[in-house]
Amino acid sequence: MKQQQAEEGAPGMDSKDVRQEAKESILKETLPQQLRLNQESKQLMLENFLQEEQEENKLKKMVTERELHNETPNAESTGTLSARLGNENEEDLKKVNSEFLQKNVLDQQLPSLNKGAQKIFIEEKERGHKEQIIYKKQKNHIPNYFVAIPITNDQILDKIEDVQESIFTQEPKLLKALVPIQTMHLTIIVAHLKTEDDIKRAISALEHSKAEVQALLQRQLFSMTFRGIGQFNNKVIYIKMSTDEQHMLSKIAGTVVNSFTEMNIDVSSSRDFKPHLTFLKLSKAPALRRKGFRKICESLYVEFKDIPFGTELLSRIDLCAMHKKKQDSGYYHCEYSINIWPINSEDNRNAEQQSDALTEK
Repeated sequence: MKQQQAEEGAPGMDSKDVRQEAKESILKETLPQQLRLNQESKQLMLENFLQEEQEENKLKKMVTERELHNETPNAESTGTLSARLGNENEEDLKKVNSEFLQKNVLDQQLPSLNKGAQKIFIEEKERGHKEQIIYKKQKNHIPNYFVAIPITNDQILDKIEDVQESIFTQEPKLLKALVPIQTMHLTIIVAHLKTEDDIKRAISALEHSKAEVQALLQRQLFSMTFRGIGQFNNKVIYIKMSTDEQHMLSKIAGTVVNSFTEMNIDVSSSRDFKPHLTFLKLSKAPALRRKGFRKICESLYVEFKDIPFGTELLSRIDLCAMHKKKQDSGYYHCEYSINIWPINSEDNRNAEQQSDALTEK
């Protein structure tokens, strides 16, 4: 095998080069093409292959030692495998070989492998096929839309921007982890909408929830107060919402969820509703993790930890696309929006007066 030849090495090659050449040779000649999804999976499968190959060699050595002591007959010296197993097993062997050849017509290197390596090859290929199926299923359920309450109060946005600027000044590496203030929102649910029909049903579901949300609020303004800063595992930093108002907002979210469920829209990827305004998250900057930046220190934002940020009036709920081009304002592309408040012109005047009063506070 080429692995053995690589391990013996060529004159002048150090052991590190020999191991690297052996790995590249095995990766190129034995791992099936469909498993080459990314560099990490290739490395993992290669390590598994080498480990199982070592175990196979150990087993062969034990069998050889037993054969020398006449404890076990040598399979290859006593004729074919089918001769030892009988005619029934011969038919089974032909069936297995036929199925294998159908799956591996392009794997020209297979005959050069020993039986142990062939077995590993088959198992790895079958496992890779299953992993591909799982990956495709997961990909088909990755959320690409979400229902959100936009945050438009300039007082809130300005204070969040102040916190972001302070953090950036102390730790410039976190620049790419900052969430643009133009996209500030409270996420209610996420969904995977694959077709135009899915999107139409989602729009109908959101429109259907409008009357129920207004009835839940009894035609009254609903305000959301934000104060203090929280974190999830020191990787996501957010503005906290008043606990007194979270109960009602949870009811509103539940109404939207029910409307989507009744329209047979899969919202199973949605997490338990916990209203928060995320303004910094490490997942936006994966390069930081590769460089060992694994958490956000509280000291970067401790001076803002308990300050009030302001109050937002619930006026609109949006159905937004995650990956479509954003609006000129910087906010997400909206497929559809429902206006919760004002309901009429009189409500509009009341809303403006209450908004002015909240701003003065």
